[in-house]
Parts: sequence; C-alpha cells; structure tokens
Amino acid sequence: MGLSREDVRKRVLSARDAGATELDLSCLEIRDLPSEIGSVRTLLRLDVSGNVIEHLPPELGGLTNLQVLHVCENALEDLPVALGQLTGLHELCFAGSRLRTLPRWLSGLRSLRVLGIDRTDIDVVPEWIAELESLEALTLNQNRIASLPPGIF
Repeated sequence: MGLSREDVRKRVLSARDAGATELDLSCLEIRDLPSEIGSVRTLLRLDVSGNVIEHLPPELGGLTNLQVLHVCENALEDLPVALGQLTGLHELCFAGSRLRTLPRWLSGLRSLRVLGIDRTDIDVVPEWIAELESLEALTLNQNRIASLPPGIF
C-alpha cells in the first residue's frame, strides 16, 4: 500500500515550509499530486517517478525555479499545458508513460537539455523538436517511431 493522499499532502507542505530545493516522491504508489505542490516555489528538482499518476496538476506550472522534473513510469496520457511555464527546466523525463504525442508547448522550453521519452506510445517525433536548441540528449528507446525529422542531429 502506498502513501495516502493526506500523507503526500503533508510531505509537500513540509517541503514548502522547509524551503526544500528537492522533493523525491518516487515509488510510493501515489495516484495523484495535491494542488499544494505548486506552493513549493523553492523546488529545483522534483521526482515523482514510479507511481500510478494519471494526471499532473496544473499547479506544477507555478514551480518556475524547477530545473529537473522526473515523472517517469507513471500512467500519464498527457501533460498539462501549464508545464510550458517551466522555461528554466533543464531535464524532463516522462519515459514509461502512456503519452502518444509530444505537446507543441514543449518547443517553448528553450533551456531543456535532456528529454527522456523512452517506452511511451509515441510514434512520431515532430519537426519542431529541432527548435530545442539547448537539447543535448533525446532518448527514444522502445517506441514505435519509424523515422526522425531532419535537423535533430
């Protein structure tokens, strides 16, 4: 049995009150994140990998200092548009999710250096991926991708 919703909420509020820069909520069988996650404005790194999260709260978009976001190995089928506000994000991993397409707003994450999309349901890498000029690593293993757009190498 994983953490209860209230236990997750308490951890998030404790991180906020402590001015935490990192929060690891990985592998706790969490079903969803509380909206209070958006109040931990000091976070630089958030890891919620290895849970059973289906949807991320839009309040994550308020974490404007966030540099690393790991949401790997969850049941995500989409990513909230609010994540497009995380313009300082350097690393984003949603490998092992149920995502089928890459949302266009990802092209606005100009600081993104690492994008992990292994083991997803993605079958097309859009041409705009080449617009991510800071991108150093793009992992695409175990997808149904038949070809890559020109200009991403």
